[in-house]
Amino acid sequence: MRRLFFGLEIPAQVKARLLKARAEVSGAKWQSVEQMHLTLMFLGDVEEESLSAVCEAARHIPLAAFELSVVPVNGHLKPAP
Repeated sequence: MRRLFFGLEIPAQVKARLLKARAEVSGAKWQSVEQMHLTLMFLGDVEEESLSAVCEAARHIPLAAFELSVVPVNGHLKPAP
């Protein structure tokens, strides 16, 4: 099984701002900077046999350009185990 999602790469300058901001937040478990992304839709666990069909279906999703602004971030923090 694979955990799948649709996501966007975060531009380097935004990642740099996030790195600065995360230094001010204690108690959070952060992903590595290489794994930082913006999840648009989480698909969950998908069987290996379904991967090709899911990827093919994704190729046919109509896409339109959009702008995204970075604003102050709020989150739900869970204590790290």
